[in-house]
Amino acid sequence: MARPAAVAADGNIRVAFCTTLTPAAPTAAQLNAGIDLSFYLTPDGLRPAFDEAKITDDRLADTQTFENRGRVTKSLDKLRYVNNPTSAPDNLAYSGMPPGTVGYLCVRYGVAAATAFIAGQKVDVWPITVGERLKEPPEANSVLHVSQSAFVTNTVGEDITVA
Repeated sequence: MARPAAVAADGNIRVAFCTTLTPAAPTAAQLNAGIDLSFYLTPDGLRPAFDEAKITDDRLADTQTFENRGRVTKSLDKLRYVNNPTSAPDNLAYSGMPPGTVGYLCVRYGVAAATAFIAGQKVDVWPITVGERLKEPPEANSVLHVSQSAFVTNTVGEDITVA
């Protein structure tokens, strides 16, 4: 078997936070109008996670316990991004996502982050409400960071085609 080609993660993920979006068929215009978080988020600042529960299916006459798929929980660990309180144009992640803001975190994989969204591309759409944020303690040889909760509020759409 031939070794399949892979796509580097570095530089090939674009993330936008959109407050106006058609989740089942987002348009390129809607996605490009959102806050581009791609260069705000730290490498560990976007951490999707999931858990899938198991349902046991025991029967009186069985000698083995069987399982079925249970509920799935899709979540986002805290978003982590850079903070620049001295320059409003360089602080859109912080200013554009005050706690309680409802929107969609839209993630595109495999295309250069600097490339605008266009029709035909695939995105994952995470309906979220952003929560509290924390200005992280300063560290030597580092920039300022913020951590912010993100609560998944509806079904996550995966591989949705951009209209």
